[in-house]
Amino acid sequence: MSPKGIVGAMQFGVANKARLNREVLTPYTAPFESPAARKALIKAGSGLGLGGLAKIARELPGYETSIRLIYGEKDRVLPDVTKTMARIQRARPEAELTALPNCGHFLQEDEPERVGQLIGEFLNTATPEP
Repeated sequence: MSPKGIVGAMQFGVANKARLNREVLTPYTAPFESPAARKALIKAGSGLGLGGLAKIARELPGYETSIRLIYGEKDRVLPDVTKTMARIQRARPEAELTALPNCGHFLQEDEPERVGQLIGEFLNTATPEP
């Protein structure tokens, strides 16, 4: 994927496109300016598979730590994210779940302050592992 492709993916994945300026996009695109870097990105992306997600799904009920789920209701990259989050919460009813109505896939760009607040609150209250 080229830097131009990354910009396109970001534009597709946010709800508030006005937040995507050069300052925001440069940290995403700069590492992929060279052909070798783009090849590494493609290799990493092609390594993501359903097998890894299936493993997480199998092991999730036995996971013994706090879970915080945050997702954007306007996520077009993962259109089934609401169903997925509901399924995770059924497996782990104690999981904290927050849907952000004005966010797409890239929550940190749509509502960075709110996402940071939610993560900070979770980290300050999460039970440490034994």
